[in-house]
Amino acid sequence: TPCVTGGGAATQPDHLAIRNRSTPPGRPVPSKAPNETNSAGRAGEEEASLHPTGWQVSSDGPRDKPPVGNPEPCVVTEDVRIPLAPSAIAWLSLLPVFAGAAGVLYFPPVDLEIAKRIMSAQLTFTSALITFYSAPQVGFAAAEYLHDQPGVVAEDRESVTPTERSVQYLTGTLPGLLSWGALYLSPQVSYGSLMSLALLSFMMDAEAVRRGMAPQWWLPLRRRVAVGIILGLGASFVVVHSE
Repeated sequence: TPCVTGGGAATQPDHLAIRNRSTPPGRPVPSKAPNETNSAGRAGEEEASLHPTGWQVSSDGPRDKPPVGNPEPCVVTEDVRIPLAPSAIAWLSLLPVFAGAAGVLYFPPVDLEIAKRIMSAQLTFTSALITFYSAPQVGFAAAEYLHDQPGVVAEDRESVTPTERSVQYLTGTLPGLLSWGALYLSPQVSYGSLMSLALLSFMMDAEAVRRGMAPQWWLPLRRRVAVGIILGLGASFVVVHSE
């Protein structure tokens, strides 16, 4: 059933103007006078069809007007609130990053060896975290996820090409592979590389959400994780860089 909004006189849709050239598009459809109607036999033989927009059409053009107002296309919306389980997991997954930053800030004056172990653990866990939050793009691509953005008419949405799906597979694997490679670099470079990869991964996910290739709630969740990683690693980077 088409969405119908507003009231007032019904107007003839533009794509039906070819059916009744005597009535310009956008003007009220005049009703036929009794003497202009076809014979009963001919009228009985004609089969009228109901147009998807709600207009009764046949070879003579529109017959009946929709009951209320002008037909409007349906608009699909989606809830942008983060589900409880993913939200809780995101907060819990950031705790080791923040704990590592606190350890790197506190232990160097006390025990440099412990500080190095904490730094290594923080970098390794962050690499796993970037891999974990990049991988869902592979699932979205495999499921061929596509949802209309709020306020966008379903018929006007852009189609997703096979090339774009291939790129989505790449965005789900490349940040993780690069993050593990960053662990073999010097500590200063590792921290800078992982912060850059966290930002890059978020930007690629944001583009997927904008194109409707990922759920709307995925964007605020990924923003939370990216900001947490950058803040946690940034604090440790300041300490490591100053030594």
